[in-house]
Amino acid sequence: LGGEKTRYMETSVKLAEAYEKVLGDVLLSAGTITYLGPFTGAYRAQLLEGWRELCNEHKIPGTDPFALIPFLGDPVRIQEWKTLGLPSDDFSVENALITFNSSHYPLIIDPQRQATSWIQNMEKASKLTVLRPKDQEYHMSLAQCVRSGMPVLLEDVDEELDPLLDPLLMKETFREAGVPHITIGDMHVEYNSNFRIYITTGLPCPHFRPEIGIKVTLLNFAITLQGLQDQLLQKVVQFEEKEVEERKNKFVRQGALNQTRLKQTEDEILTLLAQGGEKLLDDEDCINTLDHAKTIADEIAVKQAEIEVSQNICDKTRTKFVPVAVRGARLFFCVTDLASIDPMYQFSLQWFIDLFQRAIRDSDPDRENREQRITNIDDFFTHLLYRNVVRSLFEKDKLLLAFLCACRIKEVDPTEFRYLLTGGLEASSPKQGLDKNPLPWLPDQVWVDLHKVSSVLPSFAPWLIPSIRNNSSQWRAFYNSLEPQQEVLAVPKNVQLSPLTQLIVVRTMRYDKLVPAISLFVLQVLGRRFVEPPPFDLGAIFNDSGDPSVPLVFILAPGCSPLQELTSFAESRYMANRLESLSLGQGMGKRASEMIHLGRQQGHWVLLQNCHLYQDWMPSLERLVDEYSREDVKGSMNIDFRLWLTSLSSTHFPVALLQRGIKMIVEAPRGLKANLLRSFTADPVSDPNFFSNVAQPREWKKLLFGLCFFHAVVQERRSFGALGWNMCYEFNETDLRICIRQLREYCDRLDDIPFDALVYLTGHCNYGGRVTDEMDSRCLLAILSDFYCEDILQDSYVFSHNSLYHAPPDGHYETYTDYIARLPVTTTPDVFGLHPNADITKSELQTSELLQTLLSTQPRDQTGANHGPGQDAQV
Repeated sequence: LGGEKTRYMETSVKLAEAYEKVLGDVLLSAGTITYLGPFTGAYRAQLLEGWRELCNEHKIPGTDPFALIPFLGDPVRIQEWKTLGLPSDDFSVENALITFNSSHYPLIIDPQRQATSWIQNMEKASKLTVLRPKDQEYHMSLAQCVRSGMPVLLEDVDEELDPLLDPLLMKETFREAGVPHITIGDMHVEYNSNFRIYITTGLPCPHFRPEIGIKVTLLNFAITLQGLQDQLLQKVVQFEEKEVEERKNKFVRQGALNQTRLKQTEDEILTLLAQGGEKLLDDEDCINTLDHAKTIADEIAVKQAEIEVSQNICDKTRTKFVPVAVRGARLFFCVTDLASIDPMYQFSLQWFIDLFQRAIRDSDPDRENREQRITNIDDFFTHLLYRNVVRSLFEKDKLLLAFLCACRIKEVDPTEFRYLLTGGLEASSPKQGLDKNPLPWLPDQVWVDLHKVSSVLPSFAPWLIPSIRNNSSQWRAFYNSLEPQQEVLAVPKNVQLSPLTQLIVVRTMRYDKLVPAISLFVLQVLGRRFVEPPPFDLGAIFNDSGDPSVPLVFILAPGCSPLQELTSFAESRYMANRLESLSLGQGMGKRASEMIHLGRQQGHWVLLQNCHLYQDWMPSLERLVDEYSREDVKGSMNIDFRLWLTSLSSTHFPVALLQRGIKMIVEAPRGLKANLLRSFTADPVSDPNFFSNVAQPREWKKLLFGLCFFHAVVQERRSFGALGWNMCYEFNETDLRICIRQLREYCDRLDDIPFDALVYLTGHCNYGGRVTDEMDSRCLLAILSDFYCEDILQDSYVFSHNSLYHAPPDGHYETYTDYIARLPVTTTPDVFGLHPNADITKSELQTSELLQTLLSTQPRDQTGANHGPGQDAQV
């Protein structure tokens, strides 16, 4: 054992030092376990630093800086946890240590179900029982587990815990006939000391009452940026370099096994030395055992060194794919930030990982050029994620998603990003000592704001104000430009501009043009595909739902309904006779359950409308979907079955259904181009027979395009506020659909087009029936007269001073969709019959709305500002 002398002496010195600091370390460990479970990693570090300072003030010795893992963690056990699915980041390891060192049972906030997966793997050998509060007679199963000492995982609890659990959580045992018992409901159950329970909730931000913290140990198990990067890196390397990842996993398992054997051997040596006494050298069996143990320890040490060398080789290969994992993790937190905007914007980690693996599998392979392969994966996944998320967002939030993704990818400066959103509200305006505005063309408030930019953002101070003074004519042209976002800033050549420089200048000088500037920024960073979201395509969305157990959720805007479009789609899929529809309301739960049960067996489409009106039944609906989504049940389901749900935005809609389901937004498109495209790609215009087989095709197509253009104009005028309409009217696609069918009827049956009848039906009945203001009624008829007139039949007729907008000549269906696709994204106010200055008010309203929504996705403090904008810095 002579070779061990040096190591044992070093260990002895370290133990002596640790012994001196054990009091403070125990104190901080107890505080961490008791109080810090619900907090994020940044807050934990901040609180521990404060506690450490207090210990120093009171002269309590302890390790500085203190870390929970080295003090309480067993490296062997931690490695075992990681192999069973525990994320490898320190935050998750701390959570595991708190779980097993606390005297209370854990209540785990687990929105991404990471803890659930780890617990199920860890306790699988102990015959873990998984229960839910919504299960019938779940307390009977719980009592059986308490009696037999089997572990229990209680999933998906709400913000209120069942009072039945209180005696169990508080461990209020009593003796009956000398045997410990506990009360569960009205039963006295024999208590087995081996029993343990893990409680999890899928709610991302639950609000538990304070008394719950007394009964359980609250733990925040939300995923961290580093933890997600490790998972994504494993997925991409497993696909690209499968052998490397398999070797890596083998080395990790072998290393954990070696550490376990080494510890057992060392314990055996120390035990024999302690029991050998003074005659240790005379005991031949003891000497042989010690010799054998030392031989094993030496072999393990050699193997471990070889493993570490091989692991380093594998890690070098894996490192090349780190950029893919880093971008993927950043984009995930872009998506999860959306939940703070609308409760229906819910996306699960498993869905995200499945999408990530699909991108790796379907992106363009390039085995010879690894850098190009990484670029292919990044580009394909970014667009795939955008397409799948943007269909679940309202129009007002689609540009926001693209902008967040672009900022994460470009790693913009968080201070500049914060200033862009707030305009430096946190900083006071530098009015004292401010030079008088020397430029007559520049408003005084803009001059003050420019000085604020220079005072808050150091990168602007050296050049912004001097450049405006010295290049007044160029900046005046910028200020007066119709498109200032396209102008080149008069910046000295030695100044290095950041990605957000142009946006901040536009925000300061031309607030009304910030939305187009953000669109241009997204266009330059990500490409045109991210500025023009794909139109709503129910067929493509349905094709993504290969699993019949996945619900399809329509998220509705007020006044919109997908019933007509879904009915037409069902006809195209030969499912019209098997589409069962029910509008939910009080007392409809039983009938809805029967429809779902029958639909699963016979392959029906079941449409449950207005789920927001039957909040009490939503937990039952969630339980029904959970039951038929289990692997042992899913195989018996008819593959044609689909569950369609419609709901307005509601906090009562089950989060699990939103995360599991495919979400679609049903609302009027934003923008004239998007409105036109939606009208031509929706039913009935998209039906080839309906569009082509008309007695007067030329007149029909001209007037149809004019009617769709009219619909887009009256819709878009609402965005101008009181300048558009005196009252806000809910014109919708049903109005357009009725007018289209009436127009086709007249074109098909009459030789001469009855313009007066069409104007009356459209302007007085279908659209005009919604108008209550007399002046709005006159305005509506005046607008309609530009489209329902004989002049529109001429190819030379245009809808505005801009000749770009007109009814295309007679042609095939693709002629019209191609023409619409070539139209600009933004439209000048004259197309809507408004003065050009009307665009200023509209643009300022849109800018304020976008910035306010963006601000809601950001953390309320800047604790993690160095990690870039977004909540991943805190998480």
